[in-house]
Amino acid sequence: AESTAALRSAAEAAVKQQLEAARGEVQQHKTESARLRTRLSDLEAVLLSERSAASSASQAAVKVSLAEQGATTREAAVLERERELEAAIAEAQAEREEAAKQRREAAEERATFQTTIAAVERRARAAAEESSRA
Repeated sequence: AESTAALRSAAEAAVKQQLEAARGEVQQHKTESARLRTRLSDLEAVLLSERSAASSASQAAVKVSLAEQGATTREAAVLERERELEAAIAEAQAEREEAAKQRREAAEERATFQTTIAAVERRARAAAEESSRA
């Protein structure tokens, strides 16, 4: 009876330890997910700002008079800026997609951990029921 109680106590302690470890990992994934959501919001704000800047640059290029001295040089600079802005927008979009991918992966990991926690809890209940029958 003492050895059964000791085994049960050891099993319960192991299950509690596994459960706490799984909960810790879930909390880490929640924290990472929140960080990624913040980063995504920041990237979306940058993307919006860059699109606005690109639009402004495009409008400025249209208004530049070809008759003014140096208009060709200014137009080339505006076009270069537009190319730079488009590249920045493409980079921000790629970062946004990577952040979305990381969010999906974090969600998949959370689901895996939740499944693991549920399995550990089921095993703990089954072990407790089996030991209470013994």
